[in-house]
Amino acid sequence: MHMLLYILIIFIFLVLGSAAVAGFKAAPYVPTRTKEKERMLRLANIQPGETVIDLGSGTGQLVMSAAKDYKARGIGYEISILPFIISVIWKLLRPGVSASFHFKDFFSVDLSHADVIVFFLTPGAMKRLGPKLAKELKPGARVVSLAFAIPDLPLTQKDKPQSNATPVFVYTK
Repeated sequence: MHMLLYILIIFIFLVLGSAAVAGFKAAPYVPTRTKEKERMLRLANIQPGETVIDLGSGTGQLVMSAAKDYKARGIGYEISILPFIISVIWKLLRPGVSASFHFKDFFSVDLSHADVIVFFLTPGAMKRLGPKLAKELKPGARVVSLAFAIPDLPLTQKDKPQSNATPVFVYTK
């Protein structure tokens, strides 16, 4: 019985610790609402076979939608353990969908193969991410950010259909 309690305490510590690290490095886990997810993917102009990467993919809903609805290859990076585990389970339940999830800090990942990059991050993370995207993205790659603009990247489109809607920022290299 004590062993089970120790395992539970360690698991709780890992979940809370990884959530704190994720919140500090890029953004806390906040699920993207369905209508915002759909708008982000539509504005990304995803073509079949393209690689769509979600930075801070949470439970993987956006990656799975890009892969299933747009016939893209979806890749998600997440450093908070509980959302990552949920995304892996979500993928296992849909074996035919071309998506993968990685428990990895996206700041350490080469993004040069991406056709589309999507995310919902904090302004602090955007400051760090902007130079990385400018350096690594291939010509024609699209970047779609929910809520916050990326400093120093030339904006292609800002979508805010109603005054109370969360803005979506689109960039094209």
